Amino acid sequence: MPIKLYNLTQRYILQDMGIGSDMPAIDEHFRSLDAFLASNKVDDALRERENMRFAFYTMLEQVNYKSLTFGCHIFSVDGIEITDRSEEAITELLNTLTISYEQAEEILAEVKKNFNMN
Repeated sequence: MPIKLYNLTQRYILQDMGIGSDMPAIDEHFRSLDAFLASNKVDDALRERENMRFAFYTMLEQVNYKSLTFGCHIFSVDGIEITDRSEEAITELLNTLTISYEQAEEILAEVKKNFNMN
């Protein structure tokens, strides 16, 4: 995997892990925000609020970091090399695939497992 693509993949993984883009991620931000407020950790609470806002935004804009991470691992479709790695191009590519989200998650989990071993 080229370094630039590796870095993009890592960015999407970190965004998924740290920010998220679905209701379970937002729920986790609320739990963290409540814990910070209960502990009077105002700076941490403010940072968590910003992360939650970004999670809401990505959910409303239908950005899915797991899907984008999966898309980074697609190198060709029907023998045609994928060269445009912009978020828009990856999203468009993913919308043309006929696999389910669950299938993509299974494939990505296997790729991540093998990816970490190298």
